[in-house]
Amino acid sequence: MKDPLVVAGSDVSYADLEAALGHSISSATVPWAQQHIAQRPGGWQLSVEVIEAKAEYESTGRLIITLNTRATLRTRQEHDYLAQTQVPCREAGLTTPDQGAPVVYLCMSRIGRDLASWLGGINP
Repeated sequence: MKDPLVVAGSDVSYADLEAALGHSISSATVPWAQQHIAQRPGGWQLSVEVIEAKAEYESTGRLIITLNTRATLRTRQEHDYLAQTQVPCREAGLTTPDQGAPVVYLCMSRIGRDLASWLGGINP
């Protein structure tokens, strides 16, 4: 992911998106890992790659955030592959780019929730 992420159509950029996305994903998925610690005493490793990141500001006053991620679940000790998924997000809001943090946060929160839901369907 480009950091900072430039908002096309404006002179605004968003920085530290990786850290913010990591926090959103961790807070949503740690409960699953804790519930399943007995199945993998060595732990779980969830790697998330951002494969697309775009921010656009339209002349209509609409901010559009697009994030596409790929998540891979592995065992922590042996790094055995368990599962993989892609989680996209596209959120928009009528706001200026300098006030766009809630739109970015909504997109990141959705990715975290979708990953937690996906993990809930995996039988470790």
